[in-house]
Amino acid sequence: MRTDEVAFFTTHLHRPVGGREGNEPYIYGYIFKYKIDLPLGAKEIVLPRNSAIKILALTVALNENDEPEPAQNLFDRLDRQAEDYERWRVVPVPVITPATAHVSQGQSASVSIAVPLEGVEIHYSLDGSEPTLKSPVYTEELSISGNKILKVKAFHPVRLPSQVATAYYSQSLPVAEVIYFNPPSKDRLGAGEERTLIDLIRAREEASDENWQGYEGEDLKVVLDLGQKKDVFELELSCFENNKARIFLPAAVKVELSLDGKKFETAVEQDLPVPAAGKPQGPAAKSLAFSLKGRPARFIRLTATNLGQVPAGFRGDGQKTWLLVDEIYVR
Repeated sequence: MRTDEVAFFTTHLHRPVGGREGNEPYIYGYIFKYKIDLPLGAKEIVLPRNSAIKILALTVALNENDEPEPAQNLFDRLDRQAEDYERWRVVPVPVITPATAHVSQGQSASVSIAVPLEGVEIHYSLDGSEPTLKSPVYTEELSISGNKILKVKAFHPVRLPSQVATAYYSQSLPVAEVIYFNPPSKDRLGAGEERTLIDLIRAREEASDENWQGYEGEDLKVVLDLGQKKDVFELELSCFENNKARIFLPAAVKVELSLDGKKFETAVEQDLPVPAAGKPQGPAAKSLAFSLKGRPARFIRLTATNLGQVPAGFRGDGQKTWLLVDEIYVR
């Protein structure tokens, strides 16, 4: 029993006729509302770390909001057994090992999948689509070659299906280190920070995905250290474009190669077209590939020039443009 103010109260759920397993039994749920008086000028609030507490909404106001009043005392004395709740539990997320890997041409990676729950059936896909009960069933280690996105989902006869687990495999060359000349914007560092561009984890086609690394009005300029001399044939840069949100592809791309990290020679220098006024592009992820013709190199300097300002005829014209980048693949 709780005595806190109630913001929302639920009892049970009616499923449509023919829905799976009929209506939900009565399981009461409460969302509690708390008011915290903040001192004038406060910029941050630190809450206790507690896995049992879920924050659904947080608002700030100068004046007090209207206070909700509970319709009844908060009691739930229904006699329940643990198994009554089983069908509302979710299967744990599958664990994929390894979750990322560079796979040399002609070679393959051995991949295992585990779920810490008995009685589950694991389904997977290798084309980036979400697995269903019709997808292949995992029964033994997978042998994966080439460029693949592995997605896995676990199903249980009683529990709700798991969330999708994703793993990435690429024939690109491993990069030992990324050296930044221009740091990304502080709020768009990327989930992997300095390794975001080379961690093989592809960002979704949404600007909000934390794997996109962002530059507002600034250029992307990095040096990739392959660790040793390699013959390089192609460089691919993944970008996000949504002109309606000030996100544009690079205005130009320059790729330079070096054996010692000091003397660089230009391999690619290319201007990219700017969308026509009134015809915004995106939202979409786009890959820009550049041929390096098998030239030897250990260091690759990549410069992706930010357009700088939103062109006339687009929303936000005159404001700084964003350059969102994620994976860099060297083959």
